[in-house]
Amino acid sequence: MASPIVFYSRCKPQDVDAIEIVLAEGRVFIGYPMARAGAAYDPRNLGNCVVDLSCTDDDWSAAHAASEHRPQYNQNRNLVRKVSKGSIALVPRPTRGVIYCGRITSEFELVNAPPWYDRYMEIRGDKDSDATWHAADVGQCWSVDQFQPIPVPRIPAWIRRSLFGRSTYGVIHPDPFIGEPHEVLSGILDSDGFEVREWTLDLAVIEKRLLDSLTPSTLEHLVVSLLQLEHGSEVWTQVGGSGDGGVDGVGASQEGHVTGLLQCKWQYWGEDAFPEDHVWSVGSEPLRKYFASLRYPDGIAPSNVIFLDRPRIAALVAKHYSSLPQAISMRVGVGPGNATPSKTVP
Repeated sequence: MASPIVFYSRCKPQDVDAIEIVLAEGRVFIGYPMARAGAAYDPRNLGNCVVDLSCTDDDWSAAHAASEHRPQYNQNRNLVRKVSKGSIALVPRPTRGVIYCGRITSEFELVNAPPWYDRYMEIRGDKDSDATWHAADVGQCWSVDQFQPIPVPRIPAWIRRSLFGRSTYGVIHPDPFIGEPHEVLSGILDSDGFEVREWTLDLAVIEKRLLDSLTPSTLEHLVVSLLQLEHGSEVWTQVGGSGDGGVDGVGASQEGHVTGLLQCKWQYWGEDAFPEDHVWSVGSEPLRKYFASLRYPDGIAPSNVIFLDRPRIAALVAKHYSSLPQAISMRVGVGPGNATPSKTVP
């Protein structure tokens, strides 16, 4: 039997939020049902018109050969093979401030006649037909023991950063430096409140907390703040957004000249650090280019830039903790009322 994994599903089939059904029924759903060739859609008999993702390899090959070849069908099949009892399902709802977490208690199931179908259609305010297959969107599922609403900040950033993109579902993979997601989330599910963090200036501990606490977007804000603290006579501004491929921070002198640029990558694989199509209003390139990253393969560093790697960022956080709001949430420092002079960063 496969080891339990951690995976997430948005449970928003065709842009309608099914969280009421998810919580009431203790189910986590995946969409993109594969129609059985030649069978008419019947919302009260999905077993006849939808291919069961947990079927035998022979049945799958035959059904797949007779259907449209959509990559999502194989992705669904692969996910079903990975999810075992004891796996942890995440259903993110950032608008509620929580991520619903629960342990899988059943094998994958194609529910033939979902008893929650009528309620789901009320939520949709829509009509079902051979063109919509709404019942099938909430018929492919696993049972969950109990969904616990975990506040977003309690979920480590290296886990939650995958939950808010465009993918409708995905697997959270173990990380050799940070940890094993199933073990981490099991600890959260089995405990109340946040993990107790002692105040620290230990750089190795700060590095771990950076990975636990920062997403790609919050990394940008942190590094912009650090550069502002390092260069108090300049004005540093966060620009753009995570994943836009552009510059993430700009520093300017009091005279209005660009003095520095920042590019952040939560994970860096050795690609070019900066785009080449910058246009400078002052007619000359900035004096400094910074590239910040928390994760990168050993021995890889961008060229022709000031590389703010994880140890360097940790050192800057330790240096400026007394002026850095993010240091409070990471518990970096000596604690309230015990301020000490800033450390020198090499």
